[in-house]
Amino acid sequence: MKITAFLPCRAGSRRVPNTNTRPFADEAEGLLGIKLAQLMATREIDEIVLSTHEPLVIEIGSGISKGALGASESVCGRTSSAAPPPRPMR
Repeated sequence: MKITAFLPCRAGSRRVPNTNTRPFADEAEGLLGIKLAQLMATREIDEIVLSTHEPLVIEIGSGISKGALGASESVCGRTSSAAPPPRPMR
């Protein structure tokens, strides 16, 4: 069975610019670099799909060995809408 990790990511938020990409602890590529390293180190994960339209996130993600994907503004921009979460099963 193939396991794919899907990681939607923006560079930051309106309140905290570059939240995910600015240096954090000893990681120059920030929280995104930490998360990508964790996912790449997980043997059970076959593919990592990084969904973003942010150039810096794409640049950081281009170094991952298990794959990357850039998405359009219409999919992951500030004006895109998300479907409501599924209801819990009973």
